[in-house]
Amino acid sequence: AYLFITDKEFCHNNLQNLQTFIFIGEFFDKKLLDKIWRGFNNATLINSYGPTETTVATCFAYCTKEMLNDSDEIPIGMDKINGRIYLLNDMKEVSNGEIVIVGDHVFLGYLKVGIDEQKKYFK
Repeated sequence: AYLFITDKEFCHNNLQNLQTFIFIGEFFDKKLLDKIWRGFNNATLINSYGPTETTVATCFAYCTKEMLNDSDEIPIGMDKINGRIYLLNDMKEVSNGEIVIVGDHVFLGYLKVGIDEQKKYFK
């Protein structure tokens, strides 16, 4: 995205049908967010997260211009329908821990168990 955004031709005037940007799999920083909005003022920007085990976006957040002034990083968002994200340490839910994803979109074997067994662990 940085390569495109530095090109003067990459802007709303030349790409009027480009209205939505979806970022997944990489850290999305505020400098890039700001640069995209400078070229595409009314664009919708979505930051999402989806590790290899799920092969799809597991969560997403719509970016707002207020996020540019917020001291926090751009969030990866909330978990998707039929999915759940836990932060665990020693299988106990914590506020800062390993990300564990549960749902029908998770590749079988991610927790070395099938979907039915996952549901027993995480309700």
